[in-house]
Amino acid sequence: MVDGVVAAVTLAESLVRLGLTTSRLGPHAAPRTKSYSGPFSQFQP
Repeated sequence: MVDGVVAAVTLAESLVRLGLTTSRLGPHAAPRTKSYSGPFSQFQP
């Protein structure tokens, strides 16, 4: 059985060890466009 708190703390510790930080360059890039197919094709911009 996996304890949720232990799993969350381990994940947080691993992110700290990786040295990941937030972006300093400004906002995130816009998502790339993708084509819609099937029943969702009518919603394509």
